[in-house]
Amino acid sequence: METKITKINLQNLINSQNLKFKNQINNLKNPVEIKKSFQKNEELRKASLEFEAMFIKQMLESMKKTLNKDQNLLNGGQVEEIFEDMLCEQRAKQIAQAQSFGLADLIYNQLQKK
Repeated sequence: METKITKINLQNLINSQNLKFKNQINNLKNPVEIKKSFQKNEELRKASLEFEAMFIKQMLESMKKTLNKDQNLLNGGQVEEIFEDMLCEQRAKQIAQAQSFGLADLIYNQLQKK
């Protein structure tokens, strides 16, 4: 049985192919939306790591308060306080970057769901 290609059949075939193509295009995300989503995830990851670093810094400062003040590195004073604060902050950032605690991952996963 031969199928006759008529003008109507050909037009129906073209229309169905166009519809499939349009659906495929609509299912794809806009590249700008993908980039925004990626940037949002990166910003969220960075914020989660910064929060974990702040939390760790608070813990380190609490632990530092338990140390004997007689064993100060620079014999006390404002310079030593500034140095120790900066050192504590850098250590906290390093610990957070190493993902030792995993707090940043928990925060990131929780906020990403929203």
